[in-house]
Amino acid sequence: MSEVAGRSGALGHSLALGRAQLTRLFDRWAPEAHALIDLAEEPEAIGLDDEEEQIRQLLERFRGDASEETGWLASIMTKRAMSPRHLWQDLGLSQRDELGRLMRERFPRLAERNVNHMKWKKFFYRSLCEMEGFVLCAAPTCRECSDFHDCFGDESGESALARLSHGKPSDS
Repeated sequence: MSEVAGRSGALGHSLALGRAQLTRLFDRWAPEAHALIDLAEEPEAIGLDDEEEQIRQLLERFRGDASEETGWLASIMTKRAMSPRHLWQDLGLSQRDELGRLMRERFPRLAERNVNHMKWKKFFYRSLCEMEGFVLCAAPTCRECSDFHDCFGDESGESALARLSHGKPSDS
């Protein structure tokens, strides 16, 4: 995540994880990260704006288990959903299929609802609209919509990690 490089407290903000959560995440999954990041500079807690809070609540509502890891993923996915590229890219995954697998494993009831394989960010917003009882789109069905490609089109491309390994700058 090049957008956090060299900025105090930036990692916690970009992942929506406070200092204690980051510490436990590092302890469990990346102990070597303690040498790279000064956790004392990370904020105790991270606040979410209204839009982020809605995405977080959607993920929490459909989570498959009560594990701390799934909670971390809900926070991380919430923040990364606010970034400009495809969600799988903003999460640092190498391809969209990895995000589908992650969704099926950690948020299975939400993944089951995405029967047409809509892009995940679009699907999150569509789900929020449906839960609030209003229609997101003017077209009667997705197939008739002029924006069909924006919601269901190709999600190929290079992951952020691949760009960095090739020496290319990140888009953000």
